[in-house]
Amino acid sequence: MLEKEEVYYCESCQNSISKGKYCPDCGVHNLGKKSTFKTLFTNSLSEVFSVEKGLFYNFKITFTKPHDIVWSYFNGVRNKYAAPGKFLLYTLFFLGAIYLLDPKFGAFDLIIDGESTSGLTGTKVFLILIIPLLSISSKIVFWRNKGIAVHILSIIYLFLPRFVIATLLITIIKLSIGLHWSEPLLFFLMIFHTMWANVLVQKKTASILHKIGLTFLQFLSMLAIIALFILLLFLIVGDNIKVS
Repeated sequence: MLEKEEVYYCESCQNSISKGKYCPDCGVHNLGKKSTFKTLFTNSLSEVFSVEKGLFYNFKITFTKPHDIVWSYFNGVRNKYAAPGKFLLYTLFFLGAIYLLDPKFGAFDLIIDGESTSGLTGTKVFLILIIPLLSISSKIVFWRNKGIAVHILSIIYLFLPRFVIATLLITIIKLSIGLHWSEPLLFFLMIFHTMWANVLVQKKTASILHKIGLTFLQFLSMLAIIALFILLLFLIVGDNIKVS
């Protein structure tokens, strides 16, 4: 006697599907079983460490194929690479792990000159504003690429993996040999490499010298934006500004 195949219904569109198969209408994968602590744990690990679609794979692509990952998502291709929101979750995951290594470090509670700083310092403000700053400088240099969305998308994809790597290296260096001057150096290299990768995204066919020039132009644009912001802040607030 043939065993009757059990039918499940897609939680997304209510279409009938077989156990362990994808919904033909919306593409949702039905596992055919309830979630347990074990499945939550194993699925989370597979999301992070998967060779094909996990954290390391997607972070690697931002170094090897930055043009592909940015323009694929911008042109509407989904599920090929992780979405920008998932990149943010990956970054928070790593920063949480780094915080466990050194609680004094934290995501924004950076150690400067060997002492933990509290409050809103210039370094913290810079890190909070770095993605908007890089996105605007990218738009200024590559103004022919219409809209701001592709520039924001590019910076999110390119900056976050480099920020994670720089933060991890800074933590390891400080915990091992305590070179506190490594922080500004590594963050400068991180920003510069992000700009270089952004050139590969925005102007892939340019020559090497042209790409180097565009990278420096982005850096100068960012410095000009920062200088203008500080000037406006002093004009508006005046002597009430306290620099820590």
